[in-house]
Amino acid sequence: MGTVIHLLIAAKTSSRGLAILAVYLVVVIGVFFLLLIRPRQRRRRAQEALLSAIRKGDRVVTIDGMVGTVRQVRDRFVVVEVADHTQVRLLRSAISQVLNDEGTPPAQR
Repeated sequence: MGTVIHLLIAAKTSSRGLAILAVYLVVVIGVFFLLLIRPRQRRRRAQEALLSAIRKGDRVVTIDGMVGTVRQVRDRFVVVEVADHTQVRLLRSAISQVLNDEGTPPAQR
């Protein structure tokens, strides 16, 4: 915090200080972008790819923890069988992960 105050005081006294302040702000914004925004975008793209790859017969876990097998796939909805003769119609976005044959999530690449 003290560094920012010193930079603001320096910016008032010289144009060189203003340039230093501008560089400092660009660096802070760049670090903010790299540490917070990029990982969120990457997770969102991975989730979208997972949802678009859902096929009939996949074992899935919903966001509330129900585990079942996909029986039908439609544009926005999937029908998941959660028990014998018990099917639930869900939004695709309610699927959090797809399980492999052993019932565990596949390894991340």
